[in-house]
Amino acid sequence: MAIDDEIQQKLQQLAESSGVSVQVILRNATVVAGVAFAASQSESLLQSMGLLGTAILAAMGEVGKGRFRERLLELLAALKQRMDEVGEQKIDRDYIFGEEFQSVLFDALDQLKTSHDRTKIQLLASALASCAAIEFSLEQRKELFVRLVRDLTAFHIHQLVELSKEKPQIKSFPPEMRWAYRPRVKGPDGECLMVLQQLAGEGLVEETIEGPKPPHARPISSQSDAARFLAELLEELSKPPVRCFRLSELGRDFINFVALKQE
Repeated sequence: MAIDDEIQQKLQQLAESSGVSVQVILRNATVVAGVAFAASQSESLLQSMGLLGTAILAAMGEVGKGRFRERLLELLAALKQRMDEVGEQKIDRDYIFGEEFQSVLFDALDQLKTSHDRTKIQLLASALASCAAIEFSLEQRKELFVRLVRDLTAFHIHQLVELSKEKPQIKSFPPEMRWAYRPRVKGPDGECLMVLQQLAGEGLVEETIEGPKPPHARPISSQSDAARFLAELLEELSKPPVRCFRLSELGRDFINFVALKQE
Protein backbone atom coordinates (compact mmCIF):
# COMPACT_ATOMS: atom_id res chain seq x y z
CA MET A 1 0.00 0.00 0.00
CA ALA A 2 1.32 3.44 -0.93
CA ILE A 3 1.99 5.98 1.86
CA ASP A 4 -0.68 8.34 0.49
CA ASP A 5 -3.21 5.54 0.45
CA GLU A 6 -2.33 4.58 4.03
CA ILE A 7 -2.80 8.19 5.20
CA GLN A 8 -6.08 8.43 3.36
CA GLN A 9 -7.28 5.19 4.95
CA LYS A 10 -6.36 6.36 8.48
CA LEU A 11 -8.10 9.70 7.88
CA GLN A 12 -11.20 7.84 6.73
CA GLN A 13 -11.15 5.65 9.85
CA LEU A 14 -10.73 8.74 12.06
CA ALA A 15 -13.62 10.44 10.28
CA GLU A 16 -15.90 7.46 10.78
CA SER A 17 -15.03 7.11 14.48
CA SER A 18 -15.38 10.85 15.22
CA GLY A 19 -18.42 11.51 13.04
CA VAL A 20 -16.85 14.40 11.12
CA SER A 21 -15.72 14.60 7.53
CA VAL A 22 -12.15 14.16 6.31
CA GLN A 23 -12.23 17.77 5.07
CA VAL A 24 -13.04 19.08 8.57
CA ILE A 25 -10.23 17.01 10.09
CA LEU A 26 -7.75 18.37 7.54
CA ARG A 27 -8.96 21.93 8.05
CA ASN A 28 -8.59 21.66 11.86
CA ALA A 29 -5.16 20.09 11.46
CA THR A 30 -4.14 23.04 9.30
CA VAL A 31 -5.32 25.51 11.96
CA VAL A 32 -3.44 23.65 14.71
CA ALA A 33 -0.30 23.58 12.60
CA GLY A 34 -0.65 27.29 11.88
CA VAL A 35 -1.01 28.14 15.56
CA ALA A 36 2.01 26.00 16.45
CA PHE A 37 4.05 27.69 13.72
CA ALA A 38 3.00 31.17 14.91
CA ALA A 39 3.89 30.25 18.50
CA SER A 40 7.33 29.04 17.50
CA GLN A 41 7.89 32.18 15.41
CA SER A 42 6.85 34.51 18.27
CA GLU A 43 9.09 32.64 20.71
CA SER A 44 12.04 33.00 18.33
CA LEU A 45 11.31 36.71 17.98
CA LEU A 46 11.12 37.20 21.75
CA GLN A 47 14.38 35.33 22.24
CA SER A 48 16.03 37.78 19.85
CA MET A 49 14.86 40.75 21.96
CA GLY A 50 17.37 40.17 24.73
CA LEU A 51 16.47 40.93 28.35
CA LEU A 52 12.99 42.30 27.56
CA GLY A 53 12.15 39.24 25.49
CA THR A 54 13.30 37.00 28.34
CA ALA A 55 11.04 38.89 30.76
CA ILE A 56 8.04 38.57 28.42
CA LEU A 57 8.65 34.84 27.96
CA ALA A 58 8.84 34.43 31.74
CA ALA A 59 5.58 36.34 32.25
CA MET A 60 3.88 34.18 29.60
CA GLY A 61 5.36 30.95 30.99
CA GLU A 62 5.85 29.31 34.35
CA VAL A 63 6.73 32.54 36.16
CA GLY A 64 3.45 34.11 35.08
CA LYS A 65 1.51 30.99 36.03
CA GLY A 66 3.17 31.01 39.44
CA ARG A 67 2.20 34.63 40.02
CA PHE A 68 -1.38 33.87 39.02
CA ARG A 69 -1.49 30.99 41.51
CA GLU A 70 -0.17 33.28 44.27
CA ARG A 71 -2.83 35.89 43.48
CA LEU A 72 -5.52 33.21 43.40
CA LEU A 73 -4.48 31.90 46.83
CA GLU A 74 -4.44 35.46 48.17
CA LEU A 75 -7.93 36.08 46.77
CA LEU A 76 -9.30 32.87 48.26
CA ALA A 77 -7.72 33.58 51.66
CA ALA A 78 -9.20 37.09 51.71
CA LEU A 79 -12.56 35.73 50.56
CA LYS A 80 -12.56 33.15 53.36
CA GLN A 81 -11.78 35.86 55.90
CA ARG A 82 -14.66 38.02 54.63
CA MET A 83 -17.08 35.07 54.59
CA ASP A 84 -16.08 34.19 58.16
CA GLU A 85 -17.07 37.75 59.09
CA VAL A 86 -20.37 37.44 57.24
CA GLY A 87 -21.23 34.01 58.66
CA GLU A 88 -22.42 30.98 56.72
CA GLN A 89 -26.00 31.46 57.90
CA LYS A 90 -26.09 34.80 56.08
CA ILE A 91 -25.07 33.40 52.69
CA ASP A 92 -27.55 33.61 49.81
CA ARG A 93 -27.48 29.93 48.85
CA ASP A 94 -29.72 30.30 45.80
CA TYR A 95 -27.51 33.04 44.38
CA ILE A 96 -24.11 31.36 44.82
CA PHE A 97 -25.25 28.30 42.86
CA GLY A 98 -26.76 30.42 40.07
CA GLU A 99 -25.38 31.60 36.72
CA GLU A 100 -24.84 35.22 37.75
CA PHE A 101 -22.46 34.29 40.58
CA GLN A 102 -20.57 32.06 38.14
CA SER A 103 -20.21 35.05 35.79
CA VAL A 104 -18.92 37.45 38.46
CA LEU A 105 -16.61 34.74 39.85
CA PHE A 106 -15.02 34.11 36.45
CA ASP A 107 -14.74 37.87 35.89
CA ALA A 108 -12.91 38.26 39.21
CA LEU A 109 -10.57 35.36 38.39
CA ASP A 110 -9.86 36.86 34.98
CA GLN A 111 -8.93 40.16 36.65
CA LEU A 112 -6.22 38.38 38.64
CA LYS A 113 -4.17 38.13 35.43
CA THR A 114 -3.83 41.94 35.34
CA SER A 115 -4.09 42.83 39.06
CA HIS A 116 -0.72 42.99 40.82
CA ASP A 117 -2.08 45.55 43.32
CA ARG A 118 -2.88 43.70 46.56
CA THR A 119 -5.57 46.26 47.44
CA LYS A 120 -7.47 45.37 44.27
CA ILE A 121 -7.29 41.67 45.16
CA GLN A 122 -8.80 42.55 48.55
CA LEU A 123 -11.54 44.54 46.79
CA LEU A 124 -12.33 41.58 44.54
CA ALA A 125 -12.59 39.29 47.57
CA SER A 126 -14.88 41.74 49.34
CA ALA A 127 -17.01 42.13 46.20
CA LEU A 128 -17.41 38.35 45.86
CA ALA A 129 -18.31 38.09 49.56
CA SER A 130 -20.93 40.82 49.15
CA CYS A 131 -22.34 39.02 46.10
CA ALA A 132 -22.82 35.93 48.25
CA ALA A 133 -24.29 37.74 51.27
CA ILE A 134 -28.03 37.93 51.96
CA GLU A 135 -27.47 41.58 52.96
CA PHE A 136 -26.99 42.39 49.26
CA SER A 137 -29.54 39.94 47.86
CA LEU A 138 -31.64 42.80 46.41
CA GLU A 139 -28.62 44.57 44.88
CA GLN A 140 -29.02 44.53 41.09
CA ARG A 141 -25.57 45.97 40.33
CA LYS A 142 -23.36 43.14 41.57
CA GLU A 143 -21.84 42.37 38.19
CA LEU A 144 -21.33 46.09 37.52
CA PHE A 145 -19.48 46.58 40.82
CA VAL A 146 -17.16 43.63 40.17
CA ARG A 147 -16.38 44.94 36.68
CA LEU A 148 -15.67 48.43 38.04
CA VAL A 149 -12.76 47.07 40.08
CA ARG A 150 -10.94 46.20 36.84
CA ASP A 151 -10.41 49.85 35.82
CA LEU A 152 -9.25 51.11 39.22
CA THR A 153 -5.60 51.87 39.90
CA ALA A 154 -4.01 52.80 43.21
CA PHE A 155 -4.58 56.48 42.28
CA HIS A 156 -8.33 55.94 41.76
CA ILE A 157 -8.65 53.99 45.00
CA HIS A 158 -6.82 56.73 46.92
CA GLN A 159 -9.18 59.40 45.58
CA LEU A 160 -12.26 57.33 46.44
CA VAL A 161 -10.97 56.90 49.99
CA GLU A 162 -10.31 60.63 50.33
CA LEU A 163 -13.78 61.52 49.03
CA SER A 164 -15.42 59.08 51.46
CA LYS A 165 -13.80 60.49 54.59
CA GLU A 166 -16.09 62.34 57.00
CA LYS A 167 -15.03 65.30 59.09
CA PRO A 168 -14.99 64.37 62.80
CA GLN A 169 -17.32 67.25 63.70
CA ILE A 170 -20.18 65.90 61.56
CA LYS A 171 -20.02 62.22 62.57
CA SER A 172 -22.89 62.74 65.04
CA PHE A 173 -25.11 64.35 62.37
CA PRO A 174 -28.03 62.44 60.77
CA PRO A 175 -27.04 60.43 57.64
CA GLU A 176 -28.70 62.93 55.28
CA MET A 177 -26.69 65.84 56.70
CA ARG A 178 -23.43 63.86 56.71
CA TRP A 179 -24.00 63.05 53.05
CA ALA A 180 -24.75 66.69 52.21
CA TYR A 181 -21.48 67.75 53.88
CA ARG A 182 -19.33 65.05 52.26
CA PRO A 183 -15.84 66.08 51.14
CA ARG A 184 -15.37 68.01 47.91
CA VAL A 185 -12.30 68.59 45.78
CA LYS A 186 -12.29 72.07 44.24
CA GLY A 187 -10.14 73.09 41.29
CA PRO A 188 -7.83 70.05 40.99
CA ASP A 189 -5.20 69.97 38.28
CA GLY A 190 -2.69 67.61 36.71
CA GLU A 191 -2.81 63.97 37.73
CA CYS A 192 -5.52 64.54 40.33
CA LEU A 193 -7.83 66.13 37.74
CA MET A 194 -7.30 63.25 35.30
CA VAL A 195 -8.07 60.60 37.94
CA LEU A 196 -11.18 62.40 39.18
CA GLN A 197 -12.52 62.85 35.66
CA GLN A 198 -11.99 59.14 34.97
CA LEU A 199 -13.93 58.32 38.15
CA ALA A 200 -16.64 60.73 37.02
CA GLY A 201 -16.75 58.91 33.68
CA GLU A 202 -17.44 55.66 35.57
CA GLY A 203 -20.20 57.40 37.54
CA LEU A 204 -18.43 56.99 40.89
CA VAL A 205 -17.85 60.73 41.28
CA GLU A 206 -19.96 63.80 40.48
CA GLU A 207 -18.36 66.64 38.52
CA THR A 208 -19.81 70.15 38.64
CA ILE A 209 -18.71 73.56 37.41
CA GLU A 210 -18.75 76.34 39.99
CA GLY A 211 -18.92 79.85 38.62
CA PRO A 212 -18.06 83.16 40.30
CA LYS A 213 -20.11 84.18 43.34
CA PRO A 214 -21.10 87.78 43.83
CA PRO A 215 -20.18 89.37 47.18
CA HIS A 216 -22.80 89.29 49.91
CA ALA A 217 -25.28 92.14 49.75
CA ARG A 218 -24.76 94.79 52.42
CA PRO A 219 -26.07 98.28 53.16
CA ILE A 220 -24.43 100.99 51.05
CA SER A 221 -24.45 104.40 52.72
CA SER A 222 -21.87 106.27 50.70
CA GLN A 223 -20.27 106.53 47.29
CA SER A 224 -17.10 104.89 48.61
CA ASP A 225 -19.14 101.89 49.83
CA ALA A 226 -20.71 101.56 46.38
CA ALA A 227 -17.31 101.78 44.67
CA ARG A 228 -15.83 99.13 46.99
CA PHE A 229 -18.79 96.79 46.42
CA LEU A 230 -18.52 97.25 42.64
CA ALA A 231 -14.77 96.53 42.74
CA GLU A 232 -15.38 93.32 44.68
CA LEU A 233 -18.10 92.29 42.25
CA LEU A 234 -15.90 92.88 39.19
CA GLU A 235 -13.00 91.02 40.82
CA GLU A 236 -15.21 88.00 41.55
CA LEU A 237 -16.78 87.96 38.08
CA SER A 238 -13.34 87.99 36.46
CA LYS A 239 -12.46 84.64 38.03
CA PRO A 240 -12.75 81.58 35.72
CA PRO A 241 -15.19 78.75 36.53
CA VAL A 242 -13.78 75.95 38.71
CA ARG A 243 -14.31 72.17 38.44
CA CYS A 244 -15.54 70.52 41.63
CA PHE A 245 -15.76 66.82 42.43
CA ARG A 246 -17.48 64.81 45.15
CA LEU A 247 -18.59 61.23 45.69
CA SER A 248 -21.76 60.15 43.87
CA GLU A 249 -24.44 57.86 45.26
CA LEU A 250 -23.14 55.12 42.97
CA GLY A 251 -19.65 55.69 44.37
CA ARG A 252 -20.96 55.49 47.94
CA ASP A 253 -22.76 52.21 47.20
CA PHE A 254 -19.68 50.80 45.43
CA ILE A 255 -17.43 51.64 48.39
CA ASN A 256 -19.89 49.93 50.72
CA PHE A 257 -20.11 46.87 48.44
CA VAL A 258 -16.36 46.33 48.14
CA ALA A 259 -15.77 47.33 51.78
CA LEU A 260 -13.16 49.93 50.84
CA LYS A 261 -11.60 51.04 54.11
CA GLN A 262 -10.41 54.55 54.89
CA GLU A 263 -6.64 54.88 55.17
